[in-house]
Amino acid sequence: MSGQLYTSVQTGAILGWLVITRTERGVMPPLNPKMHWVSKEDGKLRGAKFGASLQSLDEDTEVGPHRADFITATLATWEQEYLETKS
Repeated sequence: MSGQLYTSVQTGAILGWLVITRTERGVMPPLNPKMHWVSKEDGKLRGAKFGASLQSLDEDTEVGPHRADFITATLATWEQEYLETKS
C-alpha cells in the first residue's frame, strides 16, 4: 500500500488520504490495484480517479473486508506518526 496525505493549506488540518493498494506477486488471493480517497471527516473508502484533478467517487461498498481493515489500520498508524512529527 502507498498513500499520500492531504492537509489544508490554511489550517494544516488533515483532509484525508489518497491510497493505492495491491498485493505482491505470489500473495494469495491476489488483489488488483485499487485507488481510494479516505476522508478524515467520515473515514469512508471512496473510489478515486485522476482527471484534470483528483476526483472522489462514491463509497466503495465492494471493497473486501480484509482490504478495508488493512487500509484503516495502516492509515491510523501513519496518521499517528505524522502527528508525532508535527509536535
